[in-house]
Amino acid sequence: MIVTRTFYALTAGALQSLRSSEQTRERLEEEVRSVNRDRSELTEQLSIVGRQKNALAEELINTRKDLERQSDAVLRLSKNKEELTKEKAELAVQITACERENRQQGEVRIYHLESTRRVHPAIEVERFSNKVHNNS
Repeated sequence: MIVTRTFYALTAGALQSLRSSEQTRERLEEEVRSVNRDRSELTEQLSIVGRQKNALAEELINTRKDLERQSDAVLRLSKNKEELTKEKAELAVQITACERENRQQGEVRIYHLESTRRVHPAIEVERFSNKVHNNS
């Protein structure tokens, strides 16, 4: 009887231990499934982030190329503006020289006209007379 009670006690303890082990195993299997789901979700998120990173890297490359093209254009336009500014200054000098020359030539013509009028006053009267007759 003692043996039987001991056997039943051991058997009951073993069954309890087996049930406890079975519950622990089921809990651990559920945790493994949960961890696998989490890992799967994280892998998908990592994949999405990787694609976003690649897209942003491509956009950055394109933006840098565009910036380089724009910088080249600005540099080219700046040089062109500098050349045009020099050309404008040269033309302004030429215009000033031409205006001065025109003034001097006008002054020379006026001087010659006045000299001619003093020397030949009759020519002036005749020119005025011709003008009056032509307008009639």
